[in-house]
Amino acid sequence: MPVTVTWWGCAAVAIDSGDRAVAIDPFTHPRDGRFEYLFLTHEHYDHLHAPTLETLTRSARFKLAVVARSCVLPSSLFYARRVTWLRPDQLIVLYPKYRERALEAEPPPGPVELRLGGWSVEGVHSPGEEASVPVPIVGPVPQLGYLLRDGPSGVSFYHPGDLCRPYDALAELRGRVDLLFLPLGKLGLDGDRHLLELVRPGAVVPIHYRYEPDYPIPRAYRDDEPIEEQILGFQFPGPDDPDAYVAALAERARPLGVDLLRLRAGRPQTL
Repeated sequence: MPVTVTWWGCAAVAIDSGDRAVAIDPFTHPRDGRFEYLFLTHEHYDHLHAPTLETLTRSARFKLAVVARSCVLPSSLFYARRVTWLRPDQLIVLYPKYRERALEAEPPPGPVELRLGGWSVEGVHSPGEEASVPVPIVGPVPQLGYLLRDGPSGVSFYHPGDLCRPYDALAELRGRVDLLFLPLGKLGLDGDRHLLELVRPGAVVPIHYRYEPDYPIPRAYRDDEPIEEQILGFQFPGPDDPDAYVAALAERARPLGVDLLRLRAGRPQTL
């Protein structure tokens, strides 16, 4: 069965397998109602975008949102959000099956893997920007990555959210990831190579950067607009020269036998 992947800009990814579809971190896109399952890596506005999620969760096909713990906790950060409009049966908090050593002493307080309508899902600890967040999030795992495997095709995907620090336990994913969605600039090129060495995916897809001129989220904004509208106009965190960064990443991936698959935002790619 063919599987189609669409990168929708920022960290937003859609995966279609036959008549089944999931989306990860939808941010203004995608907007149609074909998604049964949604996955959110953390609470930042460009990963948990309430207007987009409210549209997708109104669909008759929507079944469940799988989220990191931070997505259900309050925060005073203007760029942080939480899911408040879903019923309890429409939402589940997933915890990491693969964790840094510092988290191994305490058992996860909830599920670490799921089976959802042909998809298998495992939680992956994703150390991100916790130290810089001024509002404390008490307890483990503000951010979460996802290892998804499509049962009918056997194709597997790893979306690490805003991973900012690789760790040894990620080597447990080696040989199990066909496609790694890699946010550019979060780890730096040396960190990117370390992650690729640990995981050894079949291919890596750069995400979380802006590629003009056809990037789906517009730049233009006005100073008198609400802050969330202004945010949509800003460049996302990432390399100043994405083309040069991607070329350097390809050089580091090639000796490891990892292909680099560069997608244009909004254009489906059949695997």
